[in-house]
Amino acid sequence: MSYIDMIKERARLDKKTIVLPESNDKRTLLAAARIVEEGIADIIMIGDEEKIMEDCMEAGAADFEADGMVMEVRCEPDDFNTVVKALEDKGYTFLSAEQDMIPSNTVDVNDPEMIAKIERMLDMFDDNDDVQEVFHNAILPEEEDED
Repeated sequence: MSYIDMIKERARLDKKTIVLPESNDKRTLLAAARIVEEGIADIIMIGDEEKIMEDCMEAGAADFEADGMVMEVRCEPDDFNTVVKALEDKGYTFLSAEQDMIPSNTVDVNDPEMIAKIERMLDMFDDNDDVQEVFHNAILPEEEDED
């Protein structure tokens, strides 16, 4: 085993996160992709939000939302694979890239009895091994932390 291989193996065993500021530089993107591919470290890319949004829209995204270090890109279901591939071709990597059901309208639920019924139903779905995912449009009050 070469010295470089020993260093890589040691890095894999004690995986760290590397923050790279030059996310638009092709060399940085290639290096980041190689580091992630080899499982050496997790990468966080910091870039110009406007440039990232522009790239997403050029790739066919319908909506783009930045929340700190995380960018959420939305598109039509039929465009999903095309958008992901276009962004990967530009050197972007994803924490996750998955299709999700997003309701077109939501309902605020404030009635305690109705909240209990919905939560009981969701718990029943959660306990059923045959149910993989459940989507709903209810907006339930946040549970308060019990200290």
